[in-house]
Amino acid sequence: MKKAIAKRIATLLGLTAVVLVSTASVFFVNQPKVPQELLRK
Repeated sequence: MKKAIAKRIATLLGLTAVVLVSTASVFFVNQPKVPQELLRK
């Protein structure tokens, strides 16, 4: 019984980690252009 509960908790934590990492990757891919004012020296 305890093994089954531990296995379900581990599965849920793993799934949560995958969802959080994959949603963070979307922001990494979509990088806006830097405004010209910031590029001037």
